[in-house]
Amino acid sequence: MLDMKLLLLSLLLPSLFLFPLLLLLSLLLFSLLLLSLLLLSLLLLSLLQR
Repeated sequence: MLDMKLLLLSLLLPSLFLFPLLLLLSLLLFSLLLLSLLLLSLLLLSLLQR
């Protein structure tokens, strides 16, 4: 019973460390995507106003 808990813990700990990293990475990618979309729309607007 104890080994089972240890095994579970050893499996869970890396995922607990990986999860925030993945979350952070996805947030970063999302913000980059939003930023590029914003820049693109601004560029289009400036082109249209000319």
